Amino acid sequence: MSVFRLPCLMRTSISIVSVLGILTFTQPPLRAQEEAPGSSETFREFTNKDGRTVQARIVSVSSDRRTIRIAPRNGQEAQLPIVDLVLEDQQFLKTWLKRNSALTDYQLKVDIGRTSTAAKDRRRQGDDRFHTAHAAYQVTIRNVSRQTLNKPSVEYLVVKAENIRISQDPETGRWIYSSRSPSLPDGETSLPELTRGDHALEDLIYNRDQVFTTTSVELDEVLRDGNDVYGEDELLGVLVRVRDEFGNLIGTFRSEESRIRNMTWGELTGDPIKEPETKNSSPTTPSGPAPLRNKLTELPDLFQKGDFLSSRLAPRIEGKPIRIRAIVDIDDANPEGTIFAFGGKNKGYGIVVAQGSLQFWIRRHLGKPIHTRLSVPLSVLPQGEFRLEATNTSEQATLTVDGDPVAKDRSIGLLDTRPIEGLSIGFDSEVQAVGPGSTPDPFAGTIRDVRIDLGR
Repeated sequence: MSVFRLPCLMRTSISIVSVLGILTFTQPPLRAQEEAPGSSETFREFTNKDGRTVQARIVSVSSDRRTIRIAPRNGQEAQLPIVDLVLEDQQFLKTWLKRNSALTDYQLKVDIGRTSTAAKDRRRQGDDRFHTAHAAYQVTIRNVSRQTLNKPSVEYLVVKAENIRISQDPETGRWIYSSRSPSLPDGETSLPELTRGDHALEDLIYNRDQVFTTTSVELDEVLRDGNDVYGEDELLGVLVRVRDEFGNLIGTFRSEESRIRNMTWGELTGDPIKEPETKNSSPTTPSGPAPLRNKLTELPDLFQKGDFLSSRLAPRIEGKPIRIRAIVDIDDANPEGTIFAFGGKNKGYGIVVAQGSLQFWIRRHLGKPIHTRLSVPLSVLPQGEFRLEATNTSEQATLTVDGDPVAKDRSIGLLDTRPIEGLSIGFDSEVQAVGPGSTPDPFAGTIRDVRIDLGR
């Protein structure tokens, strides 16, 4: 057992006794002025749950975050359980850990390899053949820095160019296929599709590997007259982000495919917050807004900008009144684009900004395509965010802004079957747009909290 005394502070001395690595405090002085956290050289006053205090600086925190090593002024270093400190000091330690973790120079080596299955016949129709393969990425992460990275997490984006679309007509049962972007110049791919995932890792200890595999994606191929390739999907690559236990970004890594070399996470996801530069990120070139999507695998309570849902998973809207609600902010510098699309030229619903107006499109096919369109000039809309509602019943179609009806018309009726095209937010994913423009018709403004309510 060792006993030592600190110099007199504010007319009160502090005695610290270290027994088996546990500190006890005696004779609490008045609380001194606290210095800003963020540096291990900062001295501050710590208080245990018995009310005893000591001025000391943080030396280190154990990897399991249970004990702290401190160095009192003119005293010997010692450890104590963090749970013995008052809640204020525990919160200070959380802040200190977060700030110092962000400053730690972690060095990671990330190897990314592609795995895939051979293409198999999915179906045949006459001389046409439809192939489907599955592909994923195996990611190996190694910590080559001496500092253990505690409780890291990984999120990833698998990026695919969906160049071919295969669907089944619910009325005839025939399989339909088409190129998704016939108007694109040679050498350019169609609308990139994102498959997003995450993975929790164990503590990354020096020079040890951890391996995980991303979610697999489908790659379709259509052969006409037996062997002539009409179109095929293309896997563009994967982006992987690693964060520490506090959410600090350690690095962004890419697979070796050149097609994603200049893509950033923020551009792919449409995140308006600038992606921070990190020591591990590849150089990127900024670009304008891109109509990219986050493919959903289940029906959400709320849709967000960039979401895409296949027709198979989309709400069953056939024969039902529908109300579409969203919070929208139109970009004054680029007031164009699709806010909501479900369907195509023959059948579906669309909310678009085009030709200086906000428009609600309803399309049906009754022997021939028919449609109705509600329209309101942008000049009468509120500045900034507003609440948008588009409703269609068997009798009336209505467009509402901030609770006030701004356009009404007699309805052309409810959709009798569900569209074979998918549902997308912030762009139109189909070959033929449900609105007046051409696909993908990206929307540059803000869209959030999109809801779809169905009646009976």
